[in-house]
Amino acid sequence: MKSQLSRGIAGILGLILSTGVAMAQDQAPLEAYARMPLFRDIKLSPSGHRFFALVRPEGAEEYRFIVYDNGAEGIKPVYGTTQTDEIRFRNVTWKRDDRIIFSLRTNGSRYGTETVETRLFGLNPDDSKITPLFRKPDEGDLPVQIQDRIVSMLEDDADHILVQYWDEGRMAVRSVFTEKDSRHKTVMSGRNGIDFWSADKKGRIRSGWGIVNDKREKLIVRMPDDKWKDISHRVAEGAPYFNFLGFPDHPEKAFVASNHEGGLAALYIYDIVNDQFEEKLFESDVSDVYSVVQRDEDGAAVGVTFADETGDIHWFGANLAQDIIDRVRGAFPGHSVTLTSINGSDSHAVVYVEEGNNPGRYYIFDRAGPSLTSLPPQYPELADVPMGRTFVSSYQARDGLDIPAFVTLPPQYESLEDAKDLPFIVLPHGGPNARTFAGFDWEVQYLVSRGYGVLEMNFRGSSGYGEEFLRAGDRQWGQAMQDDITDGTNWLIEAGLASPQRIAIMGHSYGGYAALMGAVKTPDMYQCAIAHAPVTDLPMLIRHENQYEGGSYWTRRIGRLWGDREMLRDNSPTLQADKIQVPILLVHGEDDRRVTIDQSERMVSSLKRQDKEFRYVELEKGSHFLDVGDNRITFLKETDTFLKSCLDQ
Repeated sequence: MKSQLSRGIAGILGLILSTGVAMAQDQAPLEAYARMPLFRDIKLSPSGHRFFALVRPEGAEEYRFIVYDNGAEGIKPVYGTTQTDEIRFRNVTWKRDDRIIFSLRTNGSRYGTETVETRLFGLNPDDSKITPLFRKPDEGDLPVQIQDRIVSMLEDDADHILVQYWDEGRMAVRSVFTEKDSRHKTVMSGRNGIDFWSADKKGRIRSGWGIVNDKREKLIVRMPDDKWKDISHRVAEGAPYFNFLGFPDHPEKAFVASNHEGGLAALYIYDIVNDQFEEKLFESDVSDVYSVVQRDEDGAAVGVTFADETGDIHWFGANLAQDIIDRVRGAFPGHSVTLTSINGSDSHAVVYVEEGNNPGRYYIFDRAGPSLTSLPPQYPELADVPMGRTFVSSYQARDGLDIPAFVTLPPQYESLEDAKDLPFIVLPHGGPNARTFAGFDWEVQYLVSRGYGVLEMNFRGSSGYGEEFLRAGDRQWGQAMQDDITDGTNWLIEAGLASPQRIAIMGHSYGGYAALMGAVKTPDMYQCAIAHAPVTDLPMLIRHENQYEGGSYWTRRIGRLWGDREMLRDNSPTLQADKIQVPILLVHGEDDRRVTIDQSERMVSSLKRQDKEFRYVELEKGSHFLDVGDNRITFLKETDTFLKSCLDQ
């Protein structure tokens, strides 16, 4: 089976590399957009002479996990296996060139509650041997539920990693031998209220964070004398944002994201001993900082990530990563270049290159040449198909708050001024504590290829714009957050971009909730609504989440079951279905563990009772993310037919 799969992948790669892509066409078929991208999660081995990837060529029902040799004779597969709709690869990483650590995700149940389970394994790609890294539990005992919370890969230890998991009601950190399922040695005992541990580049545990009794956050940090100090005042309710992003080798220092000086979160060096900020390293004027890029040898900061319209990294001075990016940009002027993987000796890198909204492709960079080896394009059938342009803008919400907006138009439009009275799709993002970026999006580009304009916005409650903007969305589901979406639609109409009689609203997860609430609150604004994996009943959501550790702490951002019961009812589409006056398309994966399918089933029951027009589609074995089988194709076909009907396209 191994050799047969390898030959198949080699043949597919050889065919695409040698013959190019399909002929250009004015309008690509729906499947060209909806198929999953060819590659995911490409990572180089420590030497750079191997890499692995999840690969899904045309015709495959699921991604295949493939390990490739990347040597003088070119790229050749050496190992391959296929994930299933029930067992998904995640957290795959290299330990050595002959050792890969990975986990499998599957659905489970414990004491009558549905769960997500992960199992941790080691793989030798040369002999295909897979070894479980947790022992089989004794009869009557349950296995560790989540086994892949890796705290440190222990770069200086060839055979062990650090993994945290629950033990006797507390989160402990243990050293795990990567060659067999031996007994794990405890390196950090669990402490009350600590749910997550963080380590420096050498694997030394430096901080712990958690939620105490579902009421408050707890933060502790290791002092130079190895004693632990409680600095929970830094994460108390109402305190400025504070988050450890990493630790240098220096035992008294840490890298922290904070907005204690007001505005957006910046990157600081934090003095652990004196509990004070020592130096500001970087501040963006458009975004919070998200993470720090550190050097493996000493943990020094070499870069920091933040988010403009497309996402970016600020590099501190000259370094090898920046040199690689500059060289690739020289080969592709005007293109966006993202460094996605680099090996331990910095001899090889994986970069992703894209131009505007065009789907990109991965390249393997070899510093010795230097040379670039192209992998096949992510969306082969779209390589020569014109893409719609995205115009970054903003509008004012009714209370004066500026809302960032992204308007994508059909390919023939070169400016917003050219577009008048188009049919439009309003597409709020999921989360809701997430954000939209510019760049290629399979769904948006399909919609504009069919003549629709698309409006996306980062409504209040979206991440990346500072703590004040984020917290402005607290307990505002269906209210101020929804008003931001409505105000964006009115902005489209007032600007003459959208035809008032041909506007639909659609979204996924929270975006699906917002689509349904758009139909509830503004029944005359939209001609139809499409909701995939939506929340429809807020009290049900809160009760469900409160079953889990820390659930009631986070759901307070939505509302309190008793104290806010009227607000929650007023902003639950299931409980307000009588107000809906337009056709509804509901789509939900039957195995969704993020937003359970009973949310859509209850909405269906309410729509039936109210005699409303709707279509309901269950995606077989579907997850929350349209990533199982051909569920993306099914969803897009349903969406295409539905939009043509309600917008008369």
